[in-house]
Amino acid sequence: MIQSPVLTNIEIDFGTFQVYDVEPPSIPDVLAERPVIVFGKWRGRPQGRITLKGVTGDEPYTDTIDVKSVKPAKENSALRYLWARHRIALLSDYNKLRPDDERIQEVTSLGLAYNLLTAYTSFIAVDTEVRNKDGQVTTVRQPLPLPEGVSDYAVGGVAKESLASAPSLMRTQAGKDEKKREEESDKPGSKGQREFKIGEVAVSRGGLSKTAIQKTIEQHIDEIRACIAKCDRQDKLVIQLIIRPNGTIKMVKVIRNESQNTDAEQCIIRQIKPWKFPVSPAGRETEATIHLVMGT
Repeated sequence: MIQSPVLTNIEIDFGTFQVYDVEPPSIPDVLAERPVIVFGKWRGRPQGRITLKGVTGDEPYTDTIDVKSVKPAKENSALRYLWARHRIALLSDYNKLRPDDERIQEVTSLGLAYNLLTAYTSFIAVDTEVRNKDGQVTTVRQPLPLPEGVSDYAVGGVAKESLASAPSLMRTQAGKDEKKREEESDKPGSKGQREFKIGEVAVSRGGLSKTAIQKTIEQHIDEIRACIAKCDRQDKLVIQLIIRPNGTIKMVKVIRNESQNTDAEQCIIRQIKPWKFPVSPAGRETEATIHLVMGT
């Protein structure tokens, strides 16, 4: 924690070991599970001792590293790039506060020497083969696969065209699954195109007639078609409605669902709630039940 650093007042003495361009120039306190990395470059012979001093708790701490005993390892080859990136970041921050031509030149040189992207350098791809010899520009439509599990809706409804023109190897599993679902839904009697009809409409009380209720249901019936497609098996659905005198729905619930699919029930309820029936001539609430008979 910040209140309890592991090591404070850190000093590093490189002795006779010839180092330069050490980063960071001032070493912060060491916190638990937050290592402090000191980068640097050296010249001459790898010899001498590096002494690390600090305070841990209320006691002095000292550790010594014999440079000669440390052997270079191939897995540490990235250290030179880490040093260069840290150096570039530091100099770039200074330049934001006060631009300096010498610092800009140093950042540029580091970027070129270590093949790193900086504010003053960029990556350039060079191709020796001339492809448009006649100077005419050709637009190439490059299909890009969606990540696995991402629906085609992620690209704003244009994914069908993209997938249709893309090579089969570029199609993702998500695209394949979506296409398969579409093909299945187009088949007669499929789950997505399940046939159903309005069965009995019974009015137990109220001012609206059976004909007025049935006519309103027929106007909105397509709105619950997607809900019915959620069920694996549907033989009959019975829906109970209580309609206010002004035609808005006070209560809607599914009182019989042979498929036992609660998701379908909730979907149907959400779709039916906004329906608007005619105003009751008698100024009374209407209670009705609607039977939907499903095809196979």
